[in-house]
Amino acid sequence: RVGRHDHFFELGGHSLMAGRMLSKVQHELDLSLEFYTVFNHPTLADFAESVLTTIVGQLSDSDDVDALIADITNR
Repeated sequence: RVGRHDHFFELGGHSLMAGRMLSKVQHELDLSLEFYTVFNHPTLADFAESVLTTIVGQLSDSDDVDALIADITNR
């Protein structure tokens, strides 16, 4: 069983898997992430926090926050 604090690379992840995962996350969230994000944040918990920080950093006003919340809750 894999948990949010398990290490991506210790579980057998590698750079090609990281690239595929990043591509899927970017596509689903319409977000641009740097390739090294998964290397710097190899646990799901740390990676998710980094993605959330990136999302919040790209928001420009409260309307964007409301739209983001609505989008997330409707998935």
